[in-house]
Amino acid sequence: MIYRCSEARMEGKLKTFSRFGDAGHGGITRYSLSPEAIGARREFIRRMTAIGAEVVSDDLANLYATIPGSEPDARRIAMGSHLDSVKNGGNYDGVLGVISAMEVLETVVNEKIPHRHPLTAMVWTNEEGSLYPLP
Repeated sequence: MIYRCSEARMEGKLKTFSRFGDAGHGGITRYSLSPEAIGARREFIRRMTAIGAEVVSDDLANLYATIPGSEPDARRIAMGSHLDSVKNGGNYDGVLGVISAMEVLETVVNEKIPHRHPLTAMVWTNEEGSLYPLP
């Protein structure tokens, strides 16, 4: 059987996340841990908990949303990216990997797709390094 992700859901997520830090010209400015980035992270958590994923954070504030597989001890399959940006960054940078990972989990849950491995959508913190640049 072939399963398909929802293009409409992907577009909706992209539009929603682009509101967090909208730079007014089709791009975004969403520095890590800024109010805009925190809003985007809250949206990620809201959407992932809505499908029944367990969302946890590590010591570096990376987020992990996991849906269990039929074999809980199987190695997890992780996918994701970042939600932060550089100043006036592109609207797809980072967020495309996050919303793609979210879409995989949403599709698996909505279509009740059997899977052995736990599936995890991740959000990395400060990937761009714009908030805390190197000297």
